[in-house]
Amino acid sequence: MDIHIPYFDETPQEPLSIVQKDAFMKKNASVIKKYPKNTQIILDASSEYSLYLYSGLVKLSIFNEVGVERLLYYLKEKNSCVCGYPNVSMLLETIEDSEIYYVNTKQMLQGIVFDEHLINQLWESTHRRLGLMAERVLDIGGSSNKGKICKLLYNLAQASTLTDEHDRIIVRQLPSRTDMALYVGTHKANVVKCLTQLEKNGIITRQGKGIIINNMEQLKTIIQEEYYQQ
Repeated sequence: MDIHIPYFDETPQEPLSIVQKDAFMKKNASVIKKYPKNTQIILDASSEYSLYLYSGLVKLSIFNEVGVERLLYYLKEKNSCVCGYPNVSMLLETIEDSEIYYVNTKQMLQGIVFDEHLINQLWESTHRRLGLMAERVLDIGGSSNKGKICKLLYNLAQASTLTDEHDRIIVRQLPSRTDMALYVGTHKANVVKCLTQLEKNGIITRQGKGIIINNMEQLKTIIQEEYYQQ
């Protein structure tokens, strides 16, 4: 089962082996906990911990003091995230049975800055996540829901390394329609309608839980047109 959003969690190269990464995180872990599937945990904004997902799959959402909630990303095992954003709390939901290392952020960062491989990995991963989050902020009011959905598909396609025999890009598994709607800030029905229209126009082909992008240029054109119409 592989439904994480890859450009959030993966780097082009893996400087550390999985065994080395596990050992580093375990060494800096203050608490190690196991959670069954469908457990929800609220991570307070004042948290000084980072999470390292030793095993399993979790979904992370953020919400503010007035209860506005948005999907942040899926975290695949052997990846980490930092908690504790000003005025923003996080909701963690286990999609599978999961084991989590709670790592003291300051202690972990101190270990990272003295290791060139680790600092490069942190730099790459952080910039990927911040880049996508910045796009979301800049798109508010600047593009239609259709444009935002198409941009999400475009970003997923750009991150994919899978192609078929016709060199069409394969996105092996999309987030759920509900999560895509939460990410974009619209209703699930709008996501379904947009995907149906894109398939009808031959731009995408749905394949199981994923899609095939038949024409990246057409998808890019829709994004640009939807932006400038606003």
